[in-house]
Amino acid sequence: MKLLLSLVCVCLFFNLSASEPSFTYFQVNLNNKDQKNGHFDKIEEALTENFEKICQEKIESKVAEILSWDYLFELGAKNQIGFDFSISIGFIKIKVERELYPDLSSTGGWIVEDTIGIKINGAELLTDLAHNGTVTIPEDNIGLFGKLYYRRIYKYQHRAATYKQALLSNYRYITHSYKQFMHSNYTGILPGELVSKTDSIGIGASASFNYQSPYFIEIINKASIMFTHLNEVIIQKPITNDGPSMFLTYIRSKTKATTVETSVGNDFIHLVYLTLINLEYSHTTVDETARVFEFDQEAIDSINNQDDLADEINDLIRFKGISENLVAEYQKSEEEASLIQEKGRWLFLMWGKSGLSETQHFDLNNVGHDQKYFTRRVNTSTSFSRTPINMITFGSDKIKFDAFKNQEIKIEYATDENKKPILIPVDGSDPTPQILARASVNVRVKKDSFTSKKYQRLIIQILNNYQKEGLEIVSNIESEQLIIPFEVMFNNSVTNAGLDYIINLAKSYSGALAQLCRIKDIDNMEPVERSCYSAIKKGLDQLYANYDENDGKISPEYIRNILITLNKYVQGPSDYKILFGDNGIFTSGFFKSKTKEGPPFLIYLNDDGIEPVSLIEPYLYKY
Repeated sequence: MKLLLSLVCVCLFFNLSASEPSFTYFQVNLNNKDQKNGHFDKIEEALTENFEKICQEKIESKVAEILSWDYLFELGAKNQIGFDFSISIGFIKIKVERELYPDLSSTGGWIVEDTIGIKINGAELLTDLAHNGTVTIPEDNIGLFGKLYYRRIYKYQHRAATYKQALLSNYRYITHSYKQFMHSNYTGILPGELVSKTDSIGIGASASFNYQSPYFIEIINKASIMFTHLNEVIIQKPITNDGPSMFLTYIRSKTKATTVETSVGNDFIHLVYLTLINLEYSHTTVDETARVFEFDQEAIDSINNQDDLADEINDLIRFKGISENLVAEYQKSEEEASLIQEKGRWLFLMWGKSGLSETQHFDLNNVGHDQKYFTRRVNTSTSFSRTPINMITFGSDKIKFDAFKNQEIKIEYATDENKKPILIPVDGSDPTPQILARASVNVRVKKDSFTSKKYQRLIIQILNNYQKEGLEIVSNIESEQLIIPFEVMFNNSVTNAGLDYIINLAKSYSGALAQLCRIKDIDNMEPVERSCYSAIKKGLDQLYANYDENDGKISPEYIRNILITLNKYVQGPSDYKILFGDNGIFTSGFFKSKTKEGPPFLIYLNDDGIEPVSLIEPYLYKY
């Protein structure tokens, strides 16, 4: 915690203070060192002495509450909810969370992810200092620091055999997660466990231009830019003992995001703003480097003896940089990645849409192995609605929505050094996954309104299409045991068997398309049926032509195109299996809501088996 407070003081206080004659935003009222340190010493004392006690009390209360929900309603015993809560100490905001989810790897069981998130906002920091007399600053100037923030996140990931064991896991995993990075304590984590520490600092600026026309119509143009610098260290021990005893991944990234926005609305005496039209575009770039280190048991013994290797790793964990002396000898691989993201959104009255396109290239250099290149592409399409009351904002820039549907396609594939995709063999000769292709659908309803009705019907449709627990959930929705807000999300990942299936479907796909598009009469199709049939048929014909041209290999782009088209017409997870086969799609997801009695409800909806994983992250041990 001393490091945190020191960093905050340096970044948000003294580097902005009155050492420069030209600095006029606020005045520092510190006459001596004791006064300077006194305010922060109180916060550090509160964090170190009270944090664990406060956490323990809140955790016990949350867990007891969750256990009492088991018998409140029919699905109560299947509730798989975690918990979170927030603590404020002065200008420091702390969020504590325990998230529980099934392990979809060959290991099985449950994964427990305990997180402590600490955030400090520049404006809140200066407000707190002003109230304590540490600085003098006009209220108008405080807003200038609203886009300056510091965030630290500690994570401790561990395992349990069942949901209840995961929920009741030792609470010290939460309260002591930050202590794993003190005095080389990280060497004491158990096989299969992971700890991470992330620091991010962001600073931004914005400008706006308002044009007031007659009849209270106002046009607002805004532009903003945000820079973020992130450091992360991940330490884990593998479950098996047939290789290195410990892995350490060190990641650094820099992000630049620019946004332009135009709003048209009614401004009533500068208090109430009615948004009629909103247009927004953002462009983001990220540059990332990562280095992976492997340590055997002999190295861990050296670290525990607090020798020079331990000092170098501790400097790395404090984000002071990587020494090229001892620790460099344990480096296994290095990664460089660049990302470009574009996002657009439009909103007209109560309805809107947004889209995102993201491309990320990876250059992986494994010691003693050939260099590897990968590309990750993400495309999302979102539609949303809001009620007339949510068209009104009271001095707030945030636009609120009642419901949305988000569709995402994510694909990862190997490339050559010129970023050209490497063709994928589909003859069954190589069982190794050659592609990660995933189609996701996420629908959420926050409020029951006439604009959200179609999203409510869509959630019911998706759950009915998922034949397992989905039908039971629908029954509880209809009996009003489960109530709004609702959220359903499904990931549908293509397996190697799915690639084989869709290729073998080449000569008989008409029947599959008729089933998928729900065509009643193939000779007299409705417009929607014809649109579905034609669009997917075109994608399949292009895929098969590509397969024939490349002697049994396909370009990953054609799988991506089919998933993008398919996502427009599917009504649930089962529809993907019409084209890729029952064993060709692995479905994972969840349903969330509230219960009639008030408690939240969460259930995971996963296929049996092993979910396809990222092609890239195993090289970096970003589990």
